[in-house]
Amino acid sequence: MHLLQTKAIRRTDIRRTLIYNTNNKIRSVIPRSNSPRPESLNSSISSNKSNKSNDHEKLRRRITLNSYSEVWKRVRYKMTAVVMFIRLYKHLHLYGANTARIIVPYSEHFDDRHTFRRASKILSPVQDLISSEPTPFLVLHPNGKFKNYWNIIVVIMLFYTAIVTPFFQAFGDSLDQENVFWIETIVNILFFIDFCVNCTSAYYDKSQALITIRKLIFLNYLKSWMIIDFISWFPFDIILGNSGSSSKTLARFARIPKLYRLFRLSRLIKLFNKNFHHEIMDKFQDLLSLKSSALRLLKSCLSIVMCVHIFACFWYYTAKIYEFSPDTWIVRLGYIDQDIGSIYLTCLYWAITTLSTTGYGDIIGYTILEKCLCLTWMACGLYFFSFTISNLNSMLSSFDLKENALCSKLAAIDEFAGEANLKKDLRIKLKNSLKYAAEKRGFSWHDKMNLINELPKNLRFEIAMNMHQGAARNLNFFASKDSSLIALVVPLLDPIFVEKDCLVYKEGDFADEIYFVVRGNIRILKEKTLIIKSIQKGCYFGDVEVFMSCSRRFSAVSARYSEILIMNKNIIYQIKDNHVLVWQEMMKTALEREKSYEKTFIEIKEMEKFQAGRVLTKRNIDRYNKKVHLLLQERMDQLHRPDTLTLPQLIKKVEDLMEILKEKRQEKQKAATCLNCKKNVIMLGRASSWYGR
Repeated sequence: MHLLQTKAIRRTDIRRTLIYNTNNKIRSVIPRSNSPRPESLNSSISSNKSNKSNDHEKLRRRITLNSYSEVWKRVRYKMTAVVMFIRLYKHLHLYGANTARIIVPYSEHFDDRHTFRRASKILSPVQDLISSEPTPFLVLHPNGKFKNYWNIIVVIMLFYTAIVTPFFQAFGDSLDQENVFWIETIVNILFFIDFCVNCTSAYYDKSQALITIRKLIFLNYLKSWMIIDFISWFPFDIILGNSGSSSKTLARFARIPKLYRLFRLSRLIKLFNKNFHHEIMDKFQDLLSLKSSALRLLKSCLSIVMCVHIFACFWYYTAKIYEFSPDTWIVRLGYIDQDIGSIYLTCLYWAITTLSTTGYGDIIGYTILEKCLCLTWMACGLYFFSFTISNLNSMLSSFDLKENALCSKLAAIDEFAGEANLKKDLRIKLKNSLKYAAEKRGFSWHDKMNLINELPKNLRFEIAMNMHQGAARNLNFFASKDSSLIALVVPLLDPIFVEKDCLVYKEGDFADEIYFVVRGNIRILKEKTLIIKSIQKGCYFGDVEVFMSCSRRFSAVSARYSEILIMNKNIIYQIKDNHVLVWQEMMKTALEREKSYEKTFIEIKEMEKFQAGRVLTKRNIDRYNKKVHLLLQERMDQLHRPDTLTLPQLIKKVEDLMEILKEKRQEKQKAATCLNCKKNVIMLGRASSWYGR
């Protein structure tokens, strides 16, 4: 028993803890124990009290120092992190991101892929984030694969709405009701899915910013087509059809809301006229290799045929609403006993004759609803002939000059592609580039200069900040620049659209443009496979070769669909003449980027040579850094050697020599003229003296 009590007391002594008071004092907390202490332990405890007080004082000082040291360590770590983030931010916007990324699929040989993969792991082990516009869970991207495939299904449903739904609405009672019911149910389910897709689809606002907030998506959809889409799928016929035979008329009228789907055709037509890169008619045109004039004719014919079909079905539906009373046209004219095909053909005959003329008088409207439908369709025919045919072309030519110019250019491209036997892919790229340029540019460089020079300075700056969807606010180059520079440069920038995996420029091209990334991602490549830098949105590239007056040393490829603003050589000369400090800053940045690009390329090339069969030790890494430094110094000396002339420098020297030769010729001509004058004076003097004699 005595042994057990001793062990229990020892356990409590081991669990003794120290608590730090707010007055920076240490006090010992000893757990209470109900068991009495043996007398043999009391003497030992009293003898150790003095030693424990000294230990407590030392421990208090140690804890105080440790607590302050931990605080200062955290402060130091935070300050270091802030400084590193600031440096990283400046480095990203100056040089780009993702140094030494490797495009492995572009390499054709296994050894090259292995080498590039190893170098990529050594220099940049962090994985690249491919998606630049992430969306929350259950929010669809407007340009995603699912949305593109779903749009094709929506187009099919719209054609179904325009063709099959009016026919079922009018002649559905004469068909197999079970089949009609299941077809309508499937279509209702598809329209319900489309309703859900629209409720969860992100969209771009006026400033081309992607909106992914569910509340804003819902409100935007509510303002546009939400009510009509809701009516298009809501099963009114099923709900009202179960209310008894007395509500057959109501159930028949309940099918009318399905015709509201036809209003979505106007939405589809509006998309055909406004969007250039995501419209379905362009894809249809490219698929069938149709000309622009043929496509416009096809759209007009399809619109007329659909309208004739819809009004023909409505004409029969007017009699159906009146339950085929003796006053309806189908009973008065004796068509009630004919089959569906004959009645539909008669309805088409009425629709075409009423559209093209005012009718022959054989089929006329008698009831109020028939007269209203006849008046409506005759008004459509009047609009079709008087406005569409005679005045539409003249109005479009006077109010939509850009569209007419674009159509003529597209027609010229079709003719040129046929004569030159261009491939379909190249023809599509030409047309897309022309459409984007016509939408974004509109004016030539000289027209822009003349227009901008006539405007006051404050108005020029305001226009510049709002051009190109406010791109100047998101470009880092203009963040700290003067308003006069922004007013001069931004209106003169030319926008282009670059598709995914397309070249912006390639190695060896003539360099006379600088590029600003508005949206997307551009990769700077060397030797077609090695990614030197990745240029993010808001940065610019292509300035190294322009300021060094040499051909392109690297290639630039778009990593995804990108929008770019181009600063051509005219704008660069304007900056050089009017803003010398900005020119010097750009020159300094170009020199730093050149050194960074060359260093990255040398590091990748030398890494595999240096690391083969060696262990990465501090000594080997030092030797590797020295080798890279020496090679970089040799490369920079080679690039900036004064005796090496680039092509622009050689052209300039030839032009200077031509000017010198021209001046010498002029001097010789002047000397010869003076000599001839002197000879003439001498001859005249001699002649006068001879005549005096």
